[in-house]
Amino acid sequence: MLSPPKRARASADAPSAASIELVGGLAEKPSAIAKFRDGRLTDVEVVAADGTA
Repeated sequence: MLSPPKRARASADAPSAASIELVGGLAEKPSAIAKFRDGRLTDVEVVAADGTA
C-alpha cells in the first residue's frame, strides 16, 4: 500500500521539519550527485502557491 502524500509545512524551521530522501530512477554520475548536494545543479524550482519565495 502506498504512503499518503506529505503535507507542506509553513516553514523549514517548523518543529516538524525533516529531511527527505528521493529514491528510484536511473543512476547518476557521482559528479552530478555532488553538484546537486552542494546546490550547484538543480532541475526543479519550488515556489509557494501565493508566489512568495
